[in-house]
Amino acid sequence: CGLPPKEKALTIMRDGVKDNSVIIRLNAARGLKETGDAEGLKVIYEILKSGDKDAVGSALDVLYEIGEKGVSPSILALCRSENPLIRTEAFKLVSRSTDQSGREALIKGIDDKIGKVRKYAYLGLINFQEKDLIRRGLRDTDQSVRLNCALALGKLGEKGMENLIKAELNKNMSSEFLVEGCEALAGLGDTTMIQFFKELLVDMPWDIRIAAADALLKFKKRDGIAVVKEG
Repeated sequence: CGLPPKEKALTIMRDGVKDNSVIIRLNAARGLKETGDAEGLKVIYEILKSGDKDAVGSALDVLYEIGEKGVSPSILALCRSENPLIRTEAFKLVSRSTDQSGREALIKGIDDKIGKVRKYAYLGLINFQEKDLIRRGLRDTDQSVRLNCALALGKLGEKGMENLIKAELNKNMSSEFLVEGCEALAGLGDTTMIQFFKELLVDMPWDIRIAAADALLKFKKRDGIAVVKEG
């Protein structure tokens, strides 16, 4: 008789973390982490130190997807990377931090030249109730940053942030920005936008329809269920 399915899967993953392919090692490490095996996280952090830009970016993405919240020295170092994609992924991960070391990195991040880095830095400051710093972002040159700062302040109890988000949407109705706006307005529970979300379910690009459907589901409206099933 062979190994039971669970043991066989663990054996495959333990072999996988020794593979030459970074992608295979990452997938195997992720699987081990999800089973509670500490070796999985260890392998992911080893890849972070590899110096391979693509591998490091993929490892940061995996850490974010599995819900990692810890801020290690290696992640903080990547927040200072000269590579904007790596820096962005590192700040995306640090935006979940509640550690003082993470706070310090986030404060530096709001002055980064890359808009997405600034966005994640401001969003991360929600965890530290840094309203005054986040208000700075309402004057940012990047529209996505301004929208997400309004979202952040709304989550911290500031009134009228829904109107700021709507104002930004009126300036830019591009597909990517509409998706971001739907998520922000739904995140603030703005019921006045329910009809707007319903209208986005018709004759719009698929990603916008999905975002509108997800927004409606947060309001317990099932109008977009058919759209979600299409996906």
